[in-house]
Amino acid sequence: MKNILFLTLLLTMLFLGALGAEAANHYVRAGAGGTGTSWSNACSDFTGSCASGSLVRGDTYWVATGTYAGRDFNTAIGSGATITIKKASVSSHGCTGTTGECTGWNDSYGTGQALFNGQIRPLMSNFVIDGSYRDESNPPTSWSTTAAYGFRTTSIWVNSGSGISNVVFQYLDVGNTDGTVCTYTPTAQCPWGSGDDLVYLASGSFSNLTFSRMHLHNGELMFMLINTTGVVIEYSWMNEGWQKEAIRGGNGGSTQNTTIRYNVFKDTCKGHPTQPGASHACTADIAMWSQPVDGNEIYGNVFIKTTNYPGDGSATSNNNGAIFIGTNNPPPVANNTKIYDNTIVGCGGTSCQVGSVGSGTNNLVYNNIWYASTATGCAGTCANNELISSGSQFVNPLTTYPATGFDYHLASATAAGTMLASPYNQDMKGLTRGTDGVWDRGAFEFRGGGGADIIPPAAPIDLRIQ
Repeated sequence: MKNILFLTLLLTMLFLGALGAEAANHYVRAGAGGTGTSWSNACSDFTGSCASGSLVRGDTYWVATGTYAGRDFNTAIGSGATITIKKASVSSHGCTGTTGECTGWNDSYGTGQALFNGQIRPLMSNFVIDGSYRDESNPPTSWSTTAAYGFRTTSIWVNSGSGISNVVFQYLDVGNTDGTVCTYTPTAQCPWGSGDDLVYLASGSFSNLTFSRMHLHNGELMFMLINTTGVVIEYSWMNEGWQKEAIRGGNGGSTQNTTIRYNVFKDTCKGHPTQPGASHACTADIAMWSQPVDGNEIYGNVFIKTTNYPGDGSATSNNNGAIFIGTNNPPPVANNTKIYDNTIVGCGGTSCQVGSVGSGTNNLVYNNIWYASTATGCAGTCANNELISSGSQFVNPLTTYPATGFDYHLASATAAGTMLASPYNQDMKGLTRGTDGVWDRGAFEFRGGGGADIIPPAAPIDLRIQ
C-alpha cells in the first residue's frame, strides 16, 4: 500500500513538473511598454523581457502589426527547444477570450503587416519566423502582393562561424522598394553593393533551413547559398533581381541536397547593374558551381524573362539562362541532380540550357518546356523536354514587360512526359500529375475538368498542449 501511495505521489509530482515546464506565450506590440505577459502588458520590441539575445527556448513570441527594429536573434542553444516568432492574426494570437493573456487584445493587431525596419539576422539553430498569412486568392499571381504578408524585412542574413540548423522562414516579404526597376545606373530603389543580397547564407555552415511562402523582390541575389545542406525554397514569388543569378550556390563552398520547387521567377536575373555587357550578363536564374554540388532538385517552377525590360537595351544576354549546375573546370562536377517539370519563358539570349554539365553522374532532366525562347538546351540524361511554339498552349502567355496578369497554366494538355514518383507527382497547385492518363510537361498539370485548387497548407510549426 505504501509503495502504491509513493508511486502515485511520484507520478503526480512528475505531472505537475511537466505542467510547470510547459511552453509559454509572450506578446510584442509596437508602442507598448510592458514585460510581454499579455497583450495589455506587451513588450514594445524585441528588447527588455523579450530581448532577441535571451528569448526562452520552447516559447512563442506573438507580434502585433506595427514597426520594429531589425535584429540579431542569437539566443544560446540551451535545451535545444525551438523558439517561434509568429505574426498575430485575428483568428490566432496566442490566447482566447478577453481575459488573462488576452486582456488588451484588439483585432487591428492581427491585420496588416509587422515590419522589421532593417535586416533580420537569425544567428541560432532551432528557430522559426512565421508571418502567418499572405494573399492566396489567386495563386501564384497573388503571391506577389507585398502588403499581404504578415512579416516584412529588407533582407535576411544568416552568417555565423558555427553551424546553424533547423530554421524555418515562412510568410515573409523580403526586399527593397516594390515596383521599381533597375537600369545600369543604381539608384536608391536599386541598391548595389555588399549587403544587398536578399537571403544570404555564408561565412559558416548551414543545414535544414526552409524558406516557404515568401516574396523576394527588388534586390541583387535572391539567395546566396554557400556551405549549405538541405535548404528548401518553395511556394514563393521572386521578381526584379539585378545580378548574374537569382539563386547562386557553391561559389567557393558546397551546396548539397537543395530543393527548389513550386516558385515563380520573374525577371530575377538581369545582370550586373553597373557593368553592362555579355561578360556581366545573366548566367542563369539558378546557378550552382564549385564542389560538391550534389543531390540538388529543381522542379515545378516557372521562369519568365520579359521583353522590353527597362534598361536592357540591346543586352539580350540578360535573358540568358535558366538552370545551370556544375562546371567543367575543375572536375568532378554535380551528381544526382534532378530538374523536372519547369516552365521557362522568354529566353532570348545566347543560351537557355538546363541541366548539369561536366562528368557527373545520375543527373536527370525531364519534362521541362520552353516558350517564346530563341535558345534551349539540355545537359545530363534528358527526356521529354520540349520547345512550345504556340501561345495557345497557355491561359495568358504574356511576355512583354511588365506582363501583368501573365498565366502559364495550361490551356490544353501537352505531349506526354515521363512519369515520376512522389514527391514529383504534384504540381504547384497540388494537382496530382497523370491522373487523366497524360503526365503534362512543365510546371502545371492540365486540369480539364475544373475544380478547386488544393495547394498544401504550410506545415504546422507551433503545435503545443495548452
